[in-house]
Amino acid sequence: MSRESKICCFMKRNIPLYIVLVILLLAALYFFFSRGAGSIGKFRKQFSVADTSKVQMVEITAGDDSVFLHRHDGRWLVNGKYYARDRQVANLLYALLKLQPDAPVSRKNREDMPGKLQDHSRKVTITMEGKKDKIFYAWYDSLNRGHLYMVSEGSDHPFRMQVPGMDPPGVNALFSANGSAWRDNLLFSIPAGRIKKTEVNYSGRPDASFRIEKDEQGEWLLAGTAGNKVMSYSRAKLTDFLYQLGATRFDEILPLKEVVLPPEGLGEPMAVISVTDADDIVTVVHSYQRLIREDGGSWVVDFNRLYLRVNDDEEILLARYIKLDLVLKEITWFSPGEY
Repeated sequence: MSRESKICCFMKRNIPLYIVLVILLLAALYFFFSRGAGSIGKFRKQFSVADTSKVQMVEITAGDDSVFLHRHDGRWLVNGKYYARDRQVANLLYALLKLQPDAPVSRKNREDMPGKLQDHSRKVTITMEGKKDKIFYAWYDSLNRGHLYMVSEGSDHPFRMQVPGMDPPGVNALFSANGSAWRDNLLFSIPAGRIKKTEVNYSGRPDASFRIEKDEQGEWLLAGTAGNKVMSYSRAKLTDFLYQLGATRFDEILPLKEVVLPPEGLGEPMAVISVTDADDIVTVVHSYQRLIREDGGSWVVDFNRLYLRVNDDEEILLARYIKLDLVLKEITWFSPGEY
């Protein structure tokens, strides 16, 4: 018998074996590629969002802290008052799109996990198309290899979670209930085109104070705060002022209770800026001289930075004079002529 014949005969005798091997291989491949939709993957829908363009609001609460992120006119607002940081929101939406279980919680830790998730977690509520679509709890275990755990509301199946391409601490930071972590550093979250009226008042200096508002024909008017209309002014300067008003930024948010102040506190504001938008929502910013304490105990003026307080919020904004100089103008600045 030739060598070819022996090989052919051998293969015929082992056809059943080959069939079994092929079936086992296909089964292994099916298990490997479909396990994401299997016992673990089927839970992914409890957490991830298939179409983030339909997300209208994300609410994150932790203890007494809470933050509401709401989509409005193509941008996101923090607690309905301030613009959110675009990059931060984009990262959150990406995480919600890619969020997936990495492994179920081990049996050894399953009994403790619900308590930890309830006592130390952040509650995340996602509203889509007018309906609360997903509610889950997230807890970051910084002591145990820095894993992020989540459980869907009403479920008793907690999971260790992951976002491919992002480390757990980075994902965890995206579920912060601190509004300051989300807030954009625009002082006025109002585009120039939506400004209806603005007024700048200087303490003890009414002659330098002014008001800008639109008349019935939609034309801008500049007037002193006493009501006297200024007929001659540079429209280019007025337009530039309104643009700068919508683009002015601060540097840092400081909780009021953490700011070290002299015995008299913030003192009298140097200037008060109020802006009314097209929806008649008024934002009032008080600016204060910043005093810092030297080693000897005396208080000296910080000539580089100042304090700001918006709508009596329980926080202080730290800003540089060089940025506020763009909007802390006096009425004479609008006179025709060079800048």
